[in-house]
Amino acid sequence: MAPTKLPVKPATQALSFTIPTNPTALIQCTNIVQEPNFRVNQLALAIREDPAIVLDLFHQANSVDLGAGRQPLFSIDAAITRLGDELMYKLLKNLKTTEDSTPPELIPWIEINRERGRKIAHVSAILADICNRTATNEAYLAGLFCCVGEILAVLHLGAEYVQVASGISNAALQYKLVQDFKFDTHAIGVQYLHRRGIPASLIIRDESETASRDRRRSTIKVLIHAAEEFVEAAERGRLGSYAPGKNLPSQSKLRVLQLQGNQYENIFAQVKATLQ
Repeated sequence: MAPTKLPVKPATQALSFTIPTNPTALIQCTNIVQEPNFRVNQLALAIREDPAIVLDLFHQANSVDLGAGRQPLFSIDAAITRLGDELMYKLLKNLKTTEDSTPPELIPWIEINRERGRKIAHVSAILADICNRTATNEAYLAGLFCCVGEILAVLHLGAEYVQVASGISNAALQYKLVQDFKFDTHAIGVQYLHRRGIPASLIIRDESETASRDRRRSTIKVLIHAAEEFVEAAERGRLGSYAPGKNLPSQSKLRVLQLQGNQYENIFAQVKATLQ
């Protein structure tokens, strides 16, 4: 007799998780905020390396009691300033790390996805600096949040995620998660970010009609997709095929950016340094 197949857990259960922070990142941020007269931009640079800390910061800064009647924040620096020193310290003190709350076998997979988000964020910022400098901050943050659904999948599926994810590409993994577990990391990530009060322009995977009409968000979305393309190529050991002078794939999002020769050379040099 074939073993009984267990029912698939509803993917929406993943929305109840709190994404744990990276211990090293949290220690660095806590050390900075404890310094007398610490610089906001110094703390912001440390916070922006961990999407979990950024999520909690924006959630607190844009919450009803602090943000009533104010525009939602798009800047880490502004969010730190809105909270102030005391609330900022309390926020960091109350955060949980992977060491506090995560089964050891899941930690490497959380960090793989967290690092992927960081790479997409940094490459997105490189592209924005050349293509649309006013969008650099938003492109970075939107790229950073690309990993949220994947991290939730790790927390939600646990050992099953590890078994499925081992030895396959990211694209193949996304397909398997949907087919085997009805877990769409893009859709779950979008829902999670909305629930955490993240501004809509930073949620580039949102395919709703309202989001699609936002022209600035559409620009940022192209930058993120181009950044993901670079990161995917690096993961597959094919970044060299994107070197200046090579023919880009016909469906490449980099073609949409219509970069000039010297612009692309500058971008590729920075991307290569970031990803290798």
